[in-house]
Amino acid sequence: MAITDAAGYSFRAERGILNSRGESWSHLHFRCQVHVTAAVHTSVYGLLPDVISGMIGVSLSLSDFGQMTLFRTALKRVLSKNLKLVYELPSGPAATYRAFVLDTLVGTSARVLPLRIALIRCASGDWRRPDVFEYLATPSDTRDSVLQFLLDHFVPIFLAHAPATWPRSRWTGFDNTLQDIGILACVHSLLKDVYRTYVEENYGKKGRAVAPAPGDGAVGFGGPDAEGDPPAEIRAEHAAGGVPDWASENKAHRKAAVDWVREESSTHLLLMRMVLSPMFKVLTRELDFASRQWMTTQRHSVIRSWQERGDG
Repeated sequence: MAITDAAGYSFRAERGILNSRGESWSHLHFRCQVHVTAAVHTSVYGLLPDVISGMIGVSLSLSDFGQMTLFRTALKRVLSKNLKLVYELPSGPAATYRAFVLDTLVGTSARVLPLRIALIRCASGDWRRPDVFEYLATPSDTRDSVLQFLLDHFVPIFLAHAPATWPRSRWTGFDNTLQDIGILACVHSLLKDVYRTYVEENYGKKGRAVAPAPGDGAVGFGGPDAEGDPPAEIRAEHAAGGVPDWASENKAHRKAAVDWVREESSTHLLLMRMVLSPMFKVLTRELDFASRQWMTTQRHSVIRSWQERGDG
């Protein structure tokens, strides 16, 4: 008995092995259900290639050294501009939407508990409203005190790390990308505001690098030239030595991210996560079943060998 993927060479190989063993052998060949489920998974997400490419652009552009520091600074600028104190609980539909986003993208596991608590405590308004960040305040709160609280406690948890990169080469890990980027998109459309601010303040409106102001903590690449790229001598040195031109690659990632963020709707990300959930459960079950099946088969083989030797 053999279980393989549906590739033609697998079936030909198994038939060749069977023929080499003689006519007394029989053969059972099954298609691996893990591969079948993964193929469906890949085909579904192939319907949204622009969304996947855009998310990859966002995550890779923020993975370079020092970029998350700049991105957190951009979030602080957006919060300073958009913070609004509210003194009434959000409406029923707003609370339903917030609960739906939390359950769909964040979940309730211990790993994400700090993020979930921070979102419930600090982002307590109507998430459907863009260009504003609502905070449920008490009469004694002032805007300055709330803003300082958000900068000190909310930002480090909300942007604890660079967004996970969409895993094109494997079947798991999609949920991490959709959580990291989806939450940014769903909470007051922060993804659009923060990413635009990050690019404009550090690379100009066209995505070109600009020299950091003293004390900004930005990490440069030997100083940008007039076109926003590393100096020509550094680019030539890298090209001659076969070293990748990381600055050009990062610039390409930012451009892909800017083009996608400008038009992207959080609906796509929520829909992708909803479609992912049942397939992810099936895939996990198939992998678990395969491992248990293998273990049981091995145990039965050992028991039979003992019985044949008279040891059992």
